Amino acid sequence: MFSASAADQWLQWGGPNRDFTLPDPGLAEKWPADGPRQLWKADIGPGHSAIVTDGQTLYSMCRRDDQDAVLAFNAANGDKLWETHYDAPAKPDMQLDFGAGPHSTPLVIGDRLFTIGGMAQFRCLNRKTGDVLWKHELMDELGAGTAAGVTAPARSATATW
Repeated sequence: MFSASAADQWLQWGGPNRDFTLPDPGLAEKWPADGPRQLWKADIGPGHSAIVTDGQTLYSMCRRDDQDAVLAFNAANGDKLWETHYDAPAKPDMQLDFGAGPHSTPLVIGDRLFTIGGMAQFRCLNRKTGDVLWKHELMDELGAGTAAGVTAPARSATATW
């Protein structure tokens, strides 16, 4: 488990410096042969979202059939605090070689949690309750195409990775 000071800063993809390092002198330099002690475990579901934390709650995203889901867990014991779903069906012409997503990580800012799902649905949620405060359907609003499962305005070049 992270110390409170380090965890409080892990609010975005990759941590405070987006380099996936934790400036915490309390971390072990070497694990025991059978690994570290497991505190708890949760089956999240498919997707490519990393986990962010405000120090007490862990946030992530996954796929549930034709829906994206945003999840919040108690960091100390693994209890699910809330799960918010929204419809996110794949477009017929999308290339989903890497799955339907989500392919992004939530962002914590103040009392809000920002997400972009696999179908480019931008949501702002109350991070304590999971209630959606506002949303934008980026593919529709920006006239985006669906090349390679990545959205880009139809008037621009295809996005690749």
